[in-house]
Amino acid sequence: MNLLSNILIKPNVVTKEGCKFLTDYMKAAQKEQMGVFDPDKTNETKKQHSKIDQDTRDVTCADLQPVLPEVEDLMRNIVHKVMNPYYNFKIRDSEAPQLLCYEGQGHYMPHIDGEALWVNPDGEKQWKKSIDRDMSAVLFLNGYPEFEGGDFVFPELRVVVRPEPGLLVAFPSTHQYKHGVEKVVKGNRYTMVTWFRVHGIPTKEEQDKVIADKYNIEVH
Repeated sequence: MNLLSNILIKPNVVTKEGCKFLTDYMKAAQKEQMGVFDPDKTNETKKQHSKIDQDTRDVTCADLQPVLPEVEDLMRNIVHKVMNPYYNFKIRDSEAPQLLCYEGQGHYMPHIDGEALWVNPDGEKQWKKSIDRDMSAVLFLNGYPEFEGGDFVFPELRVVVRPEPGLLVAFPSTHQYKHGVEKVVKGNRYTMVTWFRVHGIPTKEEQDKVIADKYNIEVH
């Protein structure tokens, strides 16, 4: 597959009733501000950290627990009926999905989900996993005219996706798929996102071990 064919864009993955169920829940649910990956703190503590930076990412997240059974069933169906057949692989597991609300001037600057540049002891830069993610998935729960703005973009690939209820976008979490959310200028934009590991793709731990053995260093 070429870069563009690795982006799965499939409408009507969820029924209108399913989208309404989740958006109604999110409208009433308590939400908290989401942060962005903090590489300095992560390198210092050797654990994943995030920080609030609303210039980069302005979005809130609703508590998943009250609708967890419904979301788990939904994600199971998406994995087995949509993603595995399209990519011809098998999902190993996933992170807990996030129920995200972009409101006001909500946005997310273009970013990479699973990789970061690393400088090896030879002074050369290389891409390696910053977190154990192989695939990313975004499920749009509402669309125009409920909000304006908020397009999902892959700027380097010149791909723009206009949200609509039930539309799924999936893609590799690698640096080739830098993506973002343009500013919402009116209304509230609701989505569900998650990240997967795939059988057959080296984990971050395995990748780090290869690098550590090659250079005889500790890698995080």
